[in-house]
Amino acid sequence: MKKNITLISIVFLLVALVSCNNSSENDTSNNQNVLSVSESTHDADNYKLDDSLSYMEMITEKDDVFKIKFVVGNFKVKEDRLLSGKMFLDMKSVDPEAKPINKAFIAKEYMNVKYFPQAVLNIIKVEEFNDKKPLFGFRPTHKVTALLMFKGVSKQIFIPVKIKISDGELKMSSPEIDFKGSKWNIGTDRNKMLENTKIQLDVLAFKK
Repeated sequence: MKKNITLISIVFLLVALVSCNNSSENDTSNNQNVLSVSESTHDADNYKLDDSLSYMEMITEKDDVFKIKFVVGNFKVKEDRLLSGKMFLDMKSVDPEAKPINKAFIAKEYMNVKYFPQAVLNIIKVEEFNDKKPLFGFRPTHKVTALLMFKGVSKQIFIPVKIKISDGELKMSSPEIDFKGSKWNIGTDRNKMLENTKIQLDVLAFKK
Protein backbone atom coordinates (compact mmCIF):
# COMPACT_ATOMS: atom_id res chain seq x y z
CA MET A 1 0.00 0.00 0.00
CA LYS A 2 2.83 2.39 0.93
CA LYS A 3 4.59 1.59 -2.35
CA ASN A 4 1.43 2.52 -4.32
CA ILE A 5 1.07 5.81 -2.46
CA THR A 6 4.74 6.62 -3.07
CA LEU A 7 4.40 5.80 -6.79
CA ILE A 8 1.30 8.01 -7.14
CA SER A 9 3.10 10.87 -5.38
CA ILE A 10 6.05 10.59 -7.78
CA VAL A 11 3.70 10.66 -10.80
CA PHE A 12 1.97 13.83 -9.56
CA LEU A 13 5.34 15.46 -8.90
CA LEU A 14 6.52 14.72 -12.44
CA VAL A 15 3.28 16.12 -13.94
CA ALA A 16 3.68 19.31 -11.89
CA LEU A 17 7.28 19.75 -13.04
CA VAL A 18 6.36 19.31 -16.72
CA SER A 19 3.50 21.79 -16.33
CA CYS A 20 5.81 24.40 -14.80
CA ASN A 21 8.34 23.95 -17.61
CA ASN A 22 5.65 24.42 -20.27
CA SER A 23 4.35 27.49 -18.48
CA SER A 24 7.82 29.08 -18.38
CA GLU A 25 8.32 28.26 -22.07
CA ASN A 26 5.03 29.99 -22.90
CA ASP A 27 6.04 33.03 -20.87
CA THR A 28 9.36 33.19 -22.73
CA SER A 29 7.57 32.89 -26.06
CA ASN A 30 5.20 35.72 -25.15
CA ASN A 31 8.11 37.91 -24.07
CA GLN A 32 9.87 37.21 -27.36
CA ASN A 33 6.73 38.31 -29.24
CA VAL A 34 6.60 41.55 -27.26
CA LEU A 35 10.28 42.18 -27.99
CA SER A 36 9.84 41.54 -31.69
CA VAL A 37 7.03 44.12 -31.83
CA SER A 38 9.10 46.75 -30.02
CA GLU A 39 12.12 46.00 -32.20
CA SER A 40 10.16 47.17 -35.26
CA THR A 41 10.56 50.77 -34.02
CA HIS A 42 13.63 50.24 -31.86
CA ASP A 43 16.11 51.52 -34.45
CA ALA A 44 13.69 53.94 -36.13
CA ASP A 45 14.53 57.62 -36.54
CA ASN A 46 12.67 60.26 -34.55
CA TYR A 47 11.02 63.14 -36.38
CA LYS A 48 9.68 66.25 -34.67
CA LEU A 49 6.65 68.25 -35.80
CA ASP A 50 7.11 71.75 -37.21
CA ASP A 51 4.28 73.54 -35.41
CA SER A 52 4.49 76.61 -37.61
CA LEU A 53 3.27 74.75 -40.72
CA SER A 54 1.17 71.87 -39.35
CA TYR A 55 -2.58 72.07 -38.89
CA MET A 56 -5.99 70.44 -39.25
CA GLU A 57 -8.85 72.21 -40.99
CA MET A 58 -12.54 71.60 -40.33
CA ILE A 59 -14.87 72.67 -43.12
CA THR A 60 -18.60 72.85 -42.44
CA GLU A 61 -21.50 72.36 -44.86
CA LYS A 62 -21.73 76.16 -45.09
CA ASP A 63 -18.01 76.36 -45.95
CA ASP A 64 -16.98 77.84 -42.62
CA VAL A 65 -13.34 76.86 -42.03
CA PHE A 66 -11.74 76.31 -38.62
CA LYS A 67 -7.95 76.03 -38.71
CA ILE A 68 -6.54 74.18 -35.68
CA LYS A 69 -2.78 74.14 -35.12
CA PHE A 70 -0.76 71.06 -34.29
CA VAL A 71 1.57 72.19 -31.50
CA VAL A 72 3.49 69.04 -30.53
CA GLY A 73 4.18 65.90 -32.51
CA ASN A 74 6.65 63.06 -32.81
CA PHE A 75 6.99 60.40 -35.50
CA LYS A 76 8.87 57.14 -35.96
CA VAL A 77 10.47 56.72 -39.40
CA LYS A 78 12.48 53.75 -40.64
CA GLU A 79 14.17 53.60 -44.05
CA ASP A 80 12.04 56.56 -45.22
CA ARG A 81 8.82 54.81 -44.13
CA LEU A 82 6.46 56.32 -41.58
CA LEU A 83 5.71 53.76 -38.85
CA SER A 84 3.74 55.76 -36.27
CA GLY A 85 3.17 59.22 -34.88
CA LYS A 86 1.36 61.22 -32.25
CA MET A 87 0.26 64.84 -32.59
CA PHE A 88 -1.50 67.27 -30.29
CA LEU A 89 -3.94 69.93 -31.49
CA ASP A 90 -4.22 73.27 -29.69
CA MET A 91 -7.97 73.90 -29.67
CA LYS A 92 -7.32 77.42 -28.36
CA SER A 93 -5.58 78.26 -31.62
CA VAL A 94 -9.04 78.94 -33.06
CA ASP A 95 -9.29 82.64 -32.19
CA PRO A 96 -12.82 83.56 -30.99
CA GLU A 97 -12.18 87.20 -31.88
CA ALA A 98 -11.19 86.48 -35.50
CA LYS A 99 -14.80 85.88 -36.61
CA PRO A 100 -18.15 85.39 -34.84
CA ILE A 101 -18.54 81.72 -35.87
CA ASN A 102 -15.35 80.87 -33.94
CA LYS A 103 -17.10 81.69 -30.67
CA ALA A 104 -19.65 78.97 -31.40
CA PHE A 105 -16.87 76.52 -32.31
CA ILE A 106 -15.12 76.83 -28.93
CA ALA A 107 -18.35 76.94 -26.91
CA LYS A 108 -19.56 74.21 -24.56
CA GLU A 109 -22.08 72.82 -27.09
CA TYR A 110 -19.31 72.10 -29.56
CA MET A 111 -15.59 71.81 -28.69
CA ASN A 112 -15.90 73.02 -25.08
CA VAL A 113 -12.37 74.37 -25.33
CA LYS A 114 -12.36 75.70 -21.76
CA TYR A 115 -12.35 72.13 -20.41
CA PHE A 116 -10.77 70.36 -23.41
CA PRO A 117 -7.97 72.64 -24.67
CA GLN A 118 -6.20 69.83 -26.54
CA ALA A 119 -7.13 67.12 -29.01
CA VAL A 120 -4.94 64.20 -30.08
CA LEU A 121 -4.28 62.38 -33.34
CA ASN A 122 -2.41 59.13 -32.74
CA ILE A 123 -1.23 57.26 -35.86
CA ILE A 124 -1.11 53.55 -35.07
CA LYS A 125 -0.80 51.98 -38.53
CA VAL A 126 0.44 53.05 -41.96
CA GLU A 127 -0.24 51.02 -45.12
CA GLU A 128 0.39 51.60 -48.80
CA PHE A 129 -2.65 52.90 -50.66
CA ASN A 130 -3.41 50.28 -53.31
CA ASP A 131 -6.01 52.16 -55.33
CA LYS A 132 -4.02 54.36 -57.70
CA LYS A 133 -7.06 56.32 -58.89
CA PRO A 134 -7.27 59.96 -57.75
CA LEU A 135 -9.51 60.55 -54.73
CA PHE A 136 -11.37 63.82 -55.30
CA GLY A 137 -8.43 65.01 -57.36
CA PHE A 138 -5.96 63.84 -54.68
CA ARG A 139 -3.54 60.93 -55.17
CA PRO A 140 -2.89 59.23 -51.80
CA THR A 141 0.23 57.15 -51.33
CA HIS A 142 -0.81 55.60 -47.99
CA LYS A 143 -3.75 54.82 -45.73
CA VAL A 144 -3.34 55.82 -42.09
CA THR A 145 -5.21 54.21 -39.22
CA ALA A 146 -5.39 56.63 -36.31
CA LEU A 147 -7.13 57.33 -33.04
CA LEU A 148 -8.62 60.82 -33.01
CA MET A 149 -9.59 62.24 -29.63
CA PHE A 150 -11.84 65.25 -29.09
CA LYS A 151 -13.39 66.17 -25.74
CA GLY A 152 -11.90 63.06 -24.14
CA VAL A 153 -13.62 60.76 -26.66
CA SER A 154 -11.30 58.65 -28.83
CA LYS A 155 -12.47 57.06 -32.10
CA GLN A 156 -10.63 55.13 -34.79
CA ILE A 157 -10.52 56.77 -38.19
CA PHE A 158 -8.95 55.96 -41.57
CA ILE A 159 -7.23 58.72 -43.52
CA PRO A 160 -5.91 58.53 -47.09
CA VAL A 161 -2.70 60.56 -47.11
CA LYS A 162 0.17 61.56 -49.31
CA ILE A 163 3.49 60.99 -47.53
CA LYS A 164 6.86 62.17 -48.76
CA ILE A 165 10.03 61.55 -46.74
CA SER A 166 13.46 62.62 -47.96
CA ASP A 167 16.60 64.31 -46.63
CA GLY A 168 15.30 64.31 -43.05
CA GLU A 169 12.01 65.97 -43.96
CA LEU A 170 8.53 64.43 -43.61
CA LYS A 171 5.49 65.87 -45.38
CA MET A 172 2.00 64.44 -44.95
CA SER A 173 -1.26 65.78 -46.32
CA SER A 174 -4.79 64.49 -46.84
CA PRO A 175 -7.83 65.31 -48.92
CA GLU A 176 -11.02 66.41 -47.19
CA ILE A 177 -12.58 63.43 -45.40
CA ASP A 178 -15.96 63.06 -43.68
CA PHE A 179 -16.28 63.91 -39.99
CA LYS A 180 -19.45 63.53 -37.88
CA GLY A 181 -19.20 65.54 -34.69
CA SER A 182 -21.83 63.54 -32.81
CA LYS A 183 -19.48 60.53 -32.68
CA TRP A 184 -17.26 62.64 -30.41
CA ASN A 185 -20.18 64.19 -28.46
CA ILE A 186 -19.75 67.42 -30.40
CA GLY A 187 -22.96 69.39 -30.87
CA THR A 188 -26.53 68.72 -29.77
CA ASP A 189 -29.86 67.97 -31.47
CA ARG A 190 -30.25 71.71 -32.05
CA ASN A 191 -26.60 72.53 -32.66
CA LYS A 192 -25.34 70.53 -35.62
CA MET A 193 -22.79 72.87 -37.16
CA LEU A 194 -20.08 70.18 -36.97
CA GLU A 195 -22.24 67.15 -37.76
CA ASN A 196 -21.58 66.84 -41.49
CA THR A 197 -18.11 68.28 -41.64
CA LYS A 198 -14.89 67.61 -43.54
CA ILE A 199 -11.42 67.50 -42.01
CA GLN A 200 -8.12 67.93 -43.83
CA LEU A 201 -4.52 67.63 -42.63
CA ASP A 202 -1.22 69.27 -43.48
CA VAL A 203 1.81 68.12 -41.49
CA LEU A 204 5.52 68.91 -41.67
CA ALA A 205 8.22 67.31 -39.51
CA PHE A 206 12.00 67.11 -39.43
CA LYS A 207 14.46 64.48 -38.28
CA LYS A 208 15.81 65.18 -34.80
